[in-house]
Amino acid sequence: RFDLLYPTNSLACFVTKWDDRCDEALYRLICYINSTYSYRQIGYIGDPVDKISSRYWSDASFAACPYSQRSTSGIHHALAGENTLFPQAGQSKCQTAMSTSSTESESVAGFTTIKNHIIPGADLYSKLLDNESIVTELREDNQAFIHCLQTGRNPTMKPLNRVHRVSIGYLHERLADGLFTVEYEKTDKMAADAYTKGFTDAAKWRSILPLIGI
Repeated sequence: RFDLLYPTNSLACFVTKWDDRCDEALYRLICYINSTYSYRQIGYIGDPVDKISSRYWSDASFAACPYSQRSTSGIHHALAGENTLFPQAGQSKCQTAMSTSSTESESVAGFTTIKNHIIPGADLYSKLLDNESIVTELREDNQAFIHCLQTGRNPTMKPLNRVHRVSIGYLHERLADGLFTVEYEKTDKMAADAYTKGFTDAAKWRSILPLIGI
């Protein structure tokens, strides 16, 4: 169940520095699991192969960790179409260095998505779906990062390569090669948001669950 990735990842970061607040968070997680036995991870396919795309959602929460001030990257991958949504993978991961802006943290998440998921997935899904021209889409809700991808320039984030080992030029080249397309996704439709932070609004959390196949 992908809805359990973020709280599990968050607690795993504190295995060597556990405190009372971690006990409270673990108890809350167990209570959530206990109250959602009926929840299931599902997927459905209702389109022919040539109408299905390999779609990735990338998101990040700026300075999500209250202790380290590091951001959390969220990645969701699904086969998608007009009548198709079949989840393939989800990832919630604390970034290895602090970011100075939300666009910087989004760039780190986007780099991880493209390098570790989109590029290997392009070969895999072209074989599995027997379709060499399968469309690979990246969905982003940060327009500044989309602009960086399209232009290959990020003059306001010059330390990005040294601090995070992220090259905007590399990402721009992959986009120019036609390996994937990038599209803006509204924040309320951003599936990867479920992997980046905790939710206190129950209604908003329930609206996100169907986006990740719960």
